Amino acid sequence: MKIRTIYSTLTFCLLLISTQLFAQQSINTAALDSIIQAEADLGNFSGSVIIVENNNIIFSKSVGFANYASQLKYTPDTKSNIASVGKLFTKVVILQLIEEGKLKLTDRVSDFYSCFDTSPSNEITIADLLSHRAGLGDIYINKDYIKLVEADVSDFQNKVVEIISEEKLRFAPGAKSQYSNSGYYLLGAIVSKIEGKSFEEVVNDKIFKPLNMNNSGFARTGDVITGHALPYKMKKGIPIEIKTALIGDRPSGAGGEYSTVSDLAKIYLSILNDTLLMSNNSKVLLFNQSKPVDWNGIKTSGKIVGYVGGDTRGWSAKIGFYLLKSNNYGVIICANFDNMAHELDLKLRSQIIYEKE
Repeated sequence: MKIRTIYSTLTFCLLLISTQLFAQQSINTAALDSIIQAEADLGNFSGSVIIVENNNIIFSKSVGFANYASQLKYTPDTKSNIASVGKLFTKVVILQLIEEGKLKLTDRVSDFYSCFDTSPSNEITIADLLSHRAGLGDIYINKDYIKLVEADVSDFQNKVVEIISEEKLRFAPGAKSQYSNSGYYLLGAIVSKIEGKSFEEVVNDKIFKPLNMNNSGFARTGDVITGHALPYKMKKGIPIEIKTALIGDRPSGAGGEYSTVSDLAKIYLSILNDTLLMSNNSKVLLFNQSKPVDWNGIKTSGKIVGYVGGDTRGWSAKIGFYLLKSNNYGVIICANFDNMAHELDLKLRSQIIYEKE
C-alpha cells in the first residue's frame, strides 16, 4: 500500500488551550460506541478510536476498511498518515533539547541559519516557532518547494530552509499567532542541526524507541508501507480511493509521519502519567508557555481542552487532551476519510465533558 500526501493548513491545530471551565461527566461507553457506529453507517467514518481515562484505556473501536477493494478491516494497529499530529513529536523533541541544555526558547533561528540574519526575520525565536507567532506561512504550497520535491534534489532540507527564509512575513515576529507549517519545518531542521542527524533519527531515538511505538515512522509519499491504510473520500455512498500528487514528498518537523491509534495512545499516556519523555516542568511548556503554573495545576484545573490534530487528503488524526478536575481523558483517532477525526472528536467530546455555566 502506498502513502500519498498533500498538506492542508485549514484544519490543523496544535494544542489549543481553552479558558473555559469543564466538569466531570460520567462516561457512557455505549453512547460512544453508538456515535462512532452511526457515523460509520452514514459513510462518514472509517478508522479507529481509543478513549483513555487517567492511565487506562477504557474504550476501543474500529470500523470500516483500511483497503475497501480487498475488504481489509481497519484495526487499532492499522498504520495511517497522521499529518500534523506529527507536530506533537516536534514539540516534544524541542522541549527535550531544552532540558538537555542544547537549546533555549529565546534562541533565534538566525543562531542556526545565517539566511535568517536580515530584519525582521532575525527576530524569530524558538518560542515564536512553537506558538505559531513567527509570521511565517505554509511551505507546502510554495511553488519553489514543490519544484524541489519533483526534482528530488540533494541537501533537500537546507534548500527548503532557504526557501522559507525568502518568504515574506505575514506579521512581525511575536505580534500575533497564525498557523504555520513553515515554522514547524524550521523546528525540525534546527533539531537535526543540533543533533547532527536526520529529524527522523532523532524522533526514532527520543520518542518512538523509548515508548515502543513500533508501528510509527517516516516515509516519503509513494513509499510502500506494509499495513498502511489507503486514503478515501465518500461519493454517493461509495468509497473512492484518493490519488494525490507530489510523489516523493517527505515528512518533516511540520508533520506527515504515519502511526496507529495504539501507538498514539502510548505518547498520550506518557505525557499525562510519566516522565520517560520529559519532566513535568517541560510538560507545562507543552500546554502553556506564558502563565506560571505547575504540572499538577494543569492536570487538575478543569480549564484545559488541548488537542493536536492533522488532516490531509484522505486521512485525518487527532489526540484530544481533556483534563478535568478529578479525571483526565484522552481521545485518540485515526481515520482514512477526510477531516473525520476532528468531526468525530467533537461528537465524542460531549459524552466526556460539558461546559459549566
